Amino acid sequence: MSTFQSYLDINAINWSSLKAMHVSALAYRWWQDHPSPDKPAYQLGRATHSAILEPESFATEYVVYPGKVRRGKAWEEFQEENGWCEIITANDMELAETMAAAVQVHPVASTLLSGGDAEVNLEWTDPVTGMKCKGRADYLTDRVIDLKTAREVDPRRFSRAIADYQYHGQLAYYHDGWRRSMCDPDSPVLNPIIIAVQSQPPYDVAVYQMTDEAMDAGRALYRGLLDRLAECMATDTWPGVAGEVVDVELPPWAAGVDTVDPASALKIGGESAF
Repeated sequence: MSTFQSYLDINAINWSSLKAMHVSALAYRWWQDHPSPDKPAYQLGRATHSAILEPESFATEYVVYPGKVRRGKAWEEFQEENGWCEIITANDMELAETMAAAVQVHPVASTLLSGGDAEVNLEWTDPVTGMKCKGRADYLTDRVIDLKTAREVDPRRFSRAIADYQYHGQLAYYHDGWRRSMCDPDSPVLNPIIIAVQSQPPYDVAVYQMTDEAMDAGRALYRGLLDRLAECMATDTWPGVAGEVVDVELPPWAAGVDTVDPASALKIGGESAF
């Protein structure tokens, strides 16, 4: 396991910032100069990942403050006594432990998360642009395994989430980066897996394997973003979403179109995104 701070210290392009290029170069530059502050949702996400991927560390690195108000002498003393721990709410502790238990009893997910390495820093050089890149894989075996939490994990809704949040780009980025960082980059590795854990009752778990078609789509996505970023960096120009007048194009449902061409749907494990 690599520490998260060691990952932050790597001076390279990560997916969280690169995907802002999908909005615009201006958005990328803004978020580079104005990093997003920590939020309760981020803290819950870290706790859930730790509870599932590193249960021994979770037991020692996370603690619940028993008081109701996070201020005053009692709160300050608790912080001082537990300075090495991340303090979370009782509700977040319970939710993280519940989702971890759901993964542990899932026969496929629990098997996939054994015999590998959790929270692994990846570093590589993009062969096209020459830019330094990095990623932090949730779990590595003979493939990249990514853990996602979601309100719904059924194939139809989660496939939409993959497309909406560009998870296919992230997984292709990590997969290709891992291969380039390996001692033998030509050695065969399997397509990535996503373990999706429902963050609300009944706390279901689903395992999805990225198809070759989904990987090709993800590769085209991150490749285009990296190429655009390299051009913007070379010219020091950071355009927004529209430099000219743009025609309005309504989504199919608003334009009175009820069907979507199945051939255009992103697929994972044989399931259509629509």
